[in-house]
Amino acid sequence: MNHPRALALVWLAVVTVGGCSTSGPYLRVPGQDPPAPSELVMGGNQNGQSMTVGDIMLCISARGSVTVTDVAFSGAYGDVSIEAFAVRPNPATQHANLIGSTSTPLADIGDGFVVGGPQVIDAVCPTPEQFATSTSDYELAIQISRSSGSLGGGSGLIITYDSSGQRRSYTVPYAFWLCSGTQPANGEPSNFASPPPCS
Repeated sequence: MNHPRALALVWLAVVTVGGCSTSGPYLRVPGQDPPAPSELVMGGNQNGQSMTVGDIMLCISARGSVTVTDVAFSGAYGDVSIEAFAVRPNPATQHANLIGSTSTPLADIGDGFVVGGPQVIDAVCPTPEQFATSTSDYELAIQISRSSGSLGGGSGLIITYDSSGQRRSYTVPYAFWLCSGTQPANGEPSNFASPPPCS
């Protein structure tokens, strides 16, 4: 005969273990862990001129969802700010293109971007075998501007997000720079971690 107290203890153990196993998924870059550094220098940019940049692909480590709540520069340099951000499912699923970089304000782009709305990502990262052909990810876009000086930007992005009630951050080494010159000096890239030459 089963003892009622013993059954109650077993049930409590099952509930406790089950509760500890759901910590929520983590934000990732598809196919890269950690992600490889990259850099984009946008020349001919005037003070106060906003630029919108996309092609920042994200996914999550397991089933569920996360909500992006903030995007900031790491290694920020100059009088630069991120004015807006938004995510959308990979547009390739609708036979459309990623946005690249544009002077169009992010709020005016539409096509799945909703500035100010919940920025939810629920696409599970593809396996290595799936990565080459997968479109199971999201595109993050940011709108940035420089208020003064000839150069502003940052060596990476700190993406803050909520996962199952937990506040987390994920840093991607994607450098973005706004340069007042027509191009970086001598056309040479920087070392990603420091501001590029700008003339």
